[in-house]
Amino acid sequence: WASEVSASKSAVTTRKVHRVFSLILARAVKDDRLVRNPAGGISLPRVRAPARMYLSHQQVHALADACGSQRLVVLFLAYTGVRFGEMAALKVGRLDLKRRRASIVESVTLVRGVQTWGTPKTHEWREVPIPRFVADDLAAHVAGRGADELVFKTTRGGALRAPGFQRVVLTRA
Repeated sequence: WASEVSASKSAVTTRKVHRVFSLILARAVKDDRLVRNPAGGISLPRVRAPARMYLSHQQVHALADACGSQRLVVLFLAYTGVRFGEMAALKVGRLDLKRRRASIVESVTLVRGVQTWGTPKTHEWREVPIPRFVADDLAAHVAGRGADELVFKTTRGGALRAPGFQRVVLTRA
């Protein structure tokens, strides 16, 4: 049966279908309707990860320039490698522009449409290096701001939201 499914469906779909069927059969075993789960130990097709694509420096700068006033956000994300939620939660006091470092200690994500603040994905604080040209732009960007203010914020002063940023800034760019 799994072979027949995999002949017409992708490896990911085959694995999902098998998982659901296997859970149903596991429930039947738990209810003493089956002695064992016949879906156990089945060889399933491998999921091949797609090739990763990375932008060149020229492409990053072209994208950043196309993003207009959000140029620095794109450069910061591209050259530090932090996650969007980590960047959105970054506060001015967590920047050490002399050493060109950002302390990543919290993150903000959307949970059912509500911004939820917490620790980074790995639950560990870390410092990330900031290239000099980004640090120089950051210094001008945060000049005169308090340590508890967000580095990157919406026009209303709140944390950026990934879906809105994608829709309003990146897709347009």
